Amino acid sequence: MNQDVGKENLNEWNNDNTVENNNLLQATMEYVVKRPPKPAGCRMGPYLQFVTTDLENMFWIGSIVIFRHISYRRPTIEFTAEVKIAYDWEILYENLLSIRAYRINLNIKLPNGNDDENID
Repeated sequence: MNQDVGKENLNEWNNDNTVENNNLLQATMEYVVKRPPKPAGCRMGPYLQFVTTDLENMFWIGSIVIFRHISYRRPTIEFTAEVKIAYDWEILYENLLSIRAYRINLNIKLPNGNDDENID
């Protein structure tokens, strides 16, 4: 059931959809915002990001991003876990619209499992 698509068939397809495409290009003037955007809140986050797993050294590698107003001090973070967690702080943006962006790079040691579970 092969159908050859020639140049003339493509032109017919384009001509058939011209009216639809023109309707999509019309500007909408109903919801015009006449104010500046609202400022960001004083704090946002934390947002966790998985990066990868290092199966040779058995680490989960990821990061946490936290946003704070520049008038705030650097937030503190505390981990309560039985596994080893290594982290370091980094400032991504010192002053981005009066917001400071912090990233915490995480390395979490993956514990050995008790037993392997067979999946059929």
